[in-house]
Amino acid sequence: MESVDSVHKEERDVGAIDQQKQFAKASSIACLWSFLISVTGGLLLVLWELKFHPTSCQLWMVPVGLILFITPAMCWVAIIVSGFHYSTEATNLKPGSVCCL
Repeated sequence: MESVDSVHKEERDVGAIDQQKQFAKASSIACLWSFLISVTGGLLLVLWELKFHPTSCQLWMVPVGLILFITPAMCWVAIIVSGFHYSTEATNLKPGSVCCL
């Protein structure tokens, strides 16, 4: 016969696994959207290069394309670096100490 504690532990484990799956799904959707935004910026730059560069018109496309192309990559780098920083700070904490990040 299983004890009550083991049943609660299994329920917590199942809940943690569900949360991990939801986080992985949300992360993959965010990654897909950021990739699509970056591709849009790159295509805007290619379109400007091929069609408008010889005449130097439609110059607004260059900064908009660069912003769309580079911003998602910068955001993901910032998220990854902050995750590494947080994980190393959390592992260096002693029991009972307060973490202020």
